[in-house]
Amino acid sequence: MSPVLNIPYGVTRLAYEEGPRLLIDDVSRQMEYEEIIFPDTLTEIRGESLEGIRVGRIEIPGGVKYIPIGFLRYGKVSELVLLEGTEVIGPGAFSNIEGLEIICIPSSVRWIYDNAFTGCKDLQRITIPGTVEKIGENVFDWCENLTEVVYKEGIQEIGCGYADTQIKRIQFPESTVRMCGSLAYAGKLERVYIPAGAVEIDDKIFSLREKYGDDPITVYGQKGSRAEELAVRSGYEFIEVQSGDEMP
Repeated sequence: MSPVLNIPYGVTRLAYEEGPRLLIDDVSRQMEYEEIIFPDTLTEIRGESLEGIRVGRIEIPGGVKYIPIGFLRYGKVSELVLLEGTEVIGPGAFSNIEGLEIICIPSSVRWIYDNAFTGCKDLQRITIPGTVEKIGENVFDWCENLTEVVYKEGIQEIGCGYADTQIKRIQFPESTVRMCGSLAYAGKLERVYIPAGAVEIDDKIFSLREKYGDDPITVYGQKGSRAEELAVRSGYEFIEVQSGDEMP
């Protein structure tokens, strides 16, 4: 493994293209680093600028508000740290990263776009803080070793996407209002809790499981809810509870 790659203080923009502030080239992409250190002055990262990079640890300063599409895609990263200040994780920003087991999302993040962590096969657990306003679809698809996603209270819009994970139960927060996507291909999934406040739920959330031959699951929630309506429509067992904490 090569030495630390220390980006000089004063650099404000990271790009992978011809022009000013060119920092990452084809040669550096072929190396493997212990750590990449960005200066606090960094405020802009261009898409795919570190695609395929191999590094033990990388810390992204809070001055970078937007993590762009494909930023670390297809790379190898053992430890990824997002500091307070980052607000948006773009589409596929961290998709298909090898070696990444745990990542902490700072409370400053407001949006997580579609496919943000898709294909991170070593990711095992992730907590989404309640300050996140919207989570896109298929964010965790094909994360083969993912066993738990913890959604904190406060999140209102959640896109589903747990295909080929090890997740057995999902407890959506009471703050949930809108749910997009489906629970299809989540072969290990056994039970979910969906609160009565989730009044906008995609019709296909359960129906695509039927279409693709997934095993039935048990749905927990409040009587008369949209969750009950869709569960009954799909022939799934519905168990009435007062809160998600009552789900085993």
